[in-house]
Amino acid sequence: MPLSALSALGIAKETSWAAGADPTINLPVEPFNINFSFDNIPDQSLRGEIARDFGIYQGVFRVDGDIDGHFYPEEMGYLLLAFFGSVTTTGTGPYEHTFSIAQSPPSLAMTDENGVQSYQYRGLYLAEFGFTFNAAEGLLDFSASLVGKNYTTTSATVPAATATNPFVGWMANVSLNDSTWCKVIEFEATLEREVTLVYTACNTQEAYAAYVGPMAATGSMTIVFNSSDDFDKYLENKNDKFEIEFVQGTGSDEKKFKFTANKMNYGQEPAQIQRDNVDLRLVLNWNALHNSTDDAPCVIMLANSTSTY
Repeated sequence: MPLSALSALGIAKETSWAAGADPTINLPVEPFNINFSFDNIPDQSLRGEIARDFGIYQGVFRVDGDIDGHFYPEEMGYLLLAFFGSVTTTGTGPYEHTFSIAQSPPSLAMTDENGVQSYQYRGLYLAEFGFTFNAAEGLLDFSASLVGKNYTTTSATVPAATATNPFVGWMANVSLNDSTWCKVIEFEATLEREVTLVYTACNTQEAYAAYVGPMAATGSMTIVFNSSDDFDKYLENKNDKFEIEFVQGTGSDEKKFKFTANKMNYGQEPAQIQRDNVDLRLVLNWNALHNSTDDAPCVIMLANSTSTY
């Protein structure tokens, strides 16, 4: 009998939307569900019968779903490129990849190898990418929401998983306005771009095109509350340069993840003073604003041994 533990999710960048591609990496993830979804069209016309439903007809279809797991510094580059759309690479090992916003990101093909029948989901864009960590608990984790065009069966196999370690929560270093800021207990970020599938009158259930919208970056952080200056960030509608960096390894084996928001605002929701711990804590809800430095709300940099994405 097939076992869910033997499932594997492979990823590849497509050369054109929904062209498909054999997987180039194995993305370790939590149990996942990627769906091939039809819009069902019911017939509930009245016809003198004590019944409601008389037919179900298939409408258009799409691929959608969510994946999440730990943040592995090599594999995350494929998801980040599919979300941001552009990457600039420097260095010779470790390579530094800076992901920035572009109007038309590349799409992904994801291969679901499950032990019964492998499926390849094609034309996938990321509508949402998030990450979170707690300095005292667990690992740096990611989540992603996907929207795509179609699927096919495949005999392609997913390569072996990486031996690279994910980042641990306590590894985070935070800076505020270019100065070390050792106050963050927990942090959550949600990056969003609306993905729209366009269906046209062409006698097909498949989408004709997909469009990816502008980016928004929001989230929250829980910090040590020992200064009124931090509450003033909300009261006075302040904007800060905010950075988080994770580092593991040294030399050519060094791995990094760096999130930079050059104009972080704290007015997304009311600031809250938490009193359900022995210590006082402050929850700040933030919104990263467009800035001239990045020409975007934020950028992300990965350093690893992958030479290109």
